Amino acid sequence: MNGNVMSSIVRPARVNLVFLFVLLAFFLHGCSDNNETPASLRIGIHAWPGYEPLHLSKSLGHLDERIKLVEFASASSVIRAFKNGSIAGATLTMDEALVVKHSGIDIKVVLINDFSAGGDAVLLNPRYANNGSLKGLKIGVEGGAVGAYTLSRALESQGLTLADVTPVQLKPIEQREPLGEGVVDGVVTFEPYRSLMLGEGAVEVFSSRDIPGEIVDVTVLTHSAINNNPLLQQNLIDAWYETVDFIKSQPEMAHNRMAQRQHISAEEVKQELGLIHLPARSEAERLLSKEGELRANTERLMRFMVSQHLLPESMDTNSLFR
Repeated sequence: MNGNVMSSIVRPARVNLVFLFVLLAFFLHGCSDNNETPASLRIGIHAWPGYEPLHLSKSLGHLDERIKLVEFASASSVIRAFKNGSIAGATLTMDEALVVKHSGIDIKVVLINDFSAGGDAVLLNPRYANNGSLKGLKIGVEGGAVGAYTLSRALESQGLTLADVTPVQLKPIEQREPLGEGVVDGVVTFEPYRSLMLGEGAVEVFSSRDIPGEIVDVTVLTHSAINNNPLLQQNLIDAWYETVDFIKSQPEMAHNRMAQRQHISAEEVKQELGLIHLPARSEAERLLSKEGELRANTERLMRFMVSQHLLPESMDTNSLFR
């Protein structure tokens, strides 16, 4: 009888103890989930004045430390990184975004970084400075759509077509010597290579200043990155506009900080930023809306790319936008 009494006393105690352990484990698991930090968000980036505010945002502490800016030598390297899955976001020209989207990677535009306003240009060897005509010249140009589009618009401004020139495929980083030595007569280039070649005597005959609003740079994220890291996505957007406001309200301080990172002078930074337009938040949100002109411009760009065999077929450009 005493054994039964003892049994009846001990068993409930064991049950209560097990219950407490289960409850504690559940509580700790819940705490772990609530405190769990999202994985880092890796964003590919390369040299271009319109992307530099992201680096400034990082140095100012606006950008969440889990957002990693992964630097690449060129846009083509960024696109390769996208395709092999080593990044989940990137800063790209809109044509590059179309190429990534067409490759099967589900990306969305989350930011308009800038519009080129002189940063993309057609330069000629000084011996052609007098008339500036492109007719009959050998023009070095990168294989992407921005170079082809800039050349097409430059030719159009002179009443010419692509049949009137001889394109030579040259990346901007490879253009300085061929232009200076006369291997090519002109090049389609962008900053910072544009300024370097102008400093060596090249002559500018056309730039994106002549076609305002037509060349745009954007930040894109994969659909899964947006879904998995909504707070980081929002921080990226908020930090960008906070930094753009800082550049506009305190330009001297901003230029000095950006100059230190790029190892150039503050005056050079000022000149670079003068070749782009950084839209304020209200302007960018209007352009990104369903009624905004960015969608129509992207559709027009896509049709141009198909006509130039830079895209194999048409695609739904609205799928790039949220």
